[in-house]
Amino acid sequence: MKKLILLAIIVISTSTAFAQKIKLAHVNTDTIAAQLAVKDSVEMKFQQYQMKVQQELQYEQQRLAQDQAQFEKTYLTLDSNIVQREYKRLQADQAAFQQETVPQLQAQVQAEQRKLLMAVEGKIEAAVKKIGKANGYTYVLDINAALYAAGTDITELVKQELGL
Repeated sequence: MKKLILLAIIVISTSTAFAQKIKLAHVNTDTIAAQLAVKDSVEMKFQQYQMKVQQELQYEQQRLAQDQAQFEKTYLTLDSNIVQREYKRLQADQAAFQQETVPQLQAQVQAEQRKLLMAVEGKIEAAVKKIGKANGYTYVLDINAALYAAGTDITELVKQELGL
């Protein structure tokens, strides 16, 4: 789909601007993204965030287990109404943990991953625009989105711009 849209844009723009000279370039953003992610320690930051979330989950699980153990120690000495109420509370706490807390923390992890990756993509996009503009390119295509890539490969220029 991405390739078709890109092709359509090129066809439309070339048909409306025949008099204008088109200068094409291409860049391998996957290669750059992998190297930039390493440079920016994206994986390490993500793993640290995952560990923090895992600690939160473990803390909540321990708290629930402690509540359960405390209940099991004392339920024989309690009135049956209190036992039923406490049992329902423990079940509700466990259900809330599974249905609310776990999904919320998983969503936070995914959001953090998106944030880190978007930062890398934003840096790449800014560098590509800067190199493209400085060198007078009309279009800069991602090599991964092109069926055929004629023109200049500016991958190394973008890497240099990003300090890679």
